[in-house]
Amino acid sequence: MMETVFEGQTIDERMLSSMSLGENIGQLRRRQGLSQEQLADRLGVSRQSVSKWEAGVSTPELGKLIAMADLFQVSLDQLVRGSDPCPSPAADDALLEELGEIRRSLRRQELRFVYTSRRRLWGLPLVDIRLSRYPQRGKAAKGILAIGNRAVGVVAVGGASCGAIAVGGASVGLLTIGGAAVGGLAIGGLSAGILALGGVAVGLCALGGVAVGGQVAVGSVASAPIAIGNVATGAHALTVNSLTDGRVIDRFLATCPGFWGRVARFLFFLW
Repeated sequence: MMETVFEGQTIDERMLSSMSLGENIGQLRRRQGLSQEQLADRLGVSRQSVSKWEAGVSTPELGKLIAMADLFQVSLDQLVRGSDPCPSPAADDALLEELGEIRRSLRRQELRFVYTSRRRLWGLPLVDIRLSRYPQRGKAAKGILAIGNRAVGVVAVGGASCGAIAVGGASVGLLTIGGAAVGGLAIGGLSAGILALGGVAVGLCALGGVAVGGQVAVGSVASAPIAIGNVATGAHALTVNSLTDGRVIDRFLATCPGFWGRVARFLFFLW
């Protein structure tokens, strides 16, 4: 199920005679030397949509009418009515004012894209996509794969996302990547988790520009029981710079206790 919704915009039904409009579209398309498929590509629609317009089965939405008028280099009135009058200057001004208002209205209107797959797993659609110009409006995307301004799913991608794997501006989950990320493994500008990697990282183990760890921290500024950095504080801390001898670092890591020592070695390798 796929829909493109234009809200807050109505079309004067008196302007649209589907048969004459379809004939006009076909005639102008052929005058431009375009096939139905080529016109469809220019407008971002399917060839079947163009075929239905020309057959009078359906009517193009207002945005497509304006795009076709620009493409065929005719007025919207000529495209819809098929007329080619010699209007007075006052009529020209009125038509230009009307078209300008239509264009301004199109820029103001809300655009939304929604797609939900028919297949479901665990009661959720396999794919749910909900994108809108206004994030605060509409529902959050919820599915196995969820994509939207707000997304919740096994794999979630969006401005704000929550899932086993979450990617977005703000993300929460087991594996998270985002501007602000919270999770088991969190990667982001601001990250918090069991293992946190980022510009500012806070976690049980942390690696970043500023790293604060419950057990291990490695970074430019590091604070933890085991800390390695240009500025390091902790019970077992090593301050390093570009001139620090590698043997000094190896000796320090060799004195770090057990499992956390191995974690410190791994994070230092990443750093």
